[in-house]
Amino acid sequence: GEDAMEKFDTYRDDIEIVIADVVMPKKSGRSVFDHVSAANPTLPFLFMTGHSYNILDSMPASEDRFHLLQKPFSPQELVERVAEVLASRTKTVAV
Repeated sequence: GEDAMEKFDTYRDDIEIVIADVVMPKKSGRSVFDHVSAANPTLPFLFMTGHSYNILDSMPASEDRFHLLQKPFSPQELVERVAEVLASRTKTVAV
């Protein structure tokens, strides 16, 4: 989590989507989401989790820029989900 925040701070202008696990060492996925949101409140976020709980339950209902990918998933499923998230962002911006 801390490493993700440091990478975001370094490369924030080049990042189009953040992909993070819900559970990470030192900082949670939610902590990373909050950190990123403070700097870029429109950047899409894709959470990955292998847990049965749903992180989206704790997110504000008005947030439509975070998404969830349940583990296990294939590399192809990850690629498809990222493409969907980025495509939905383009549609939202274009409206």
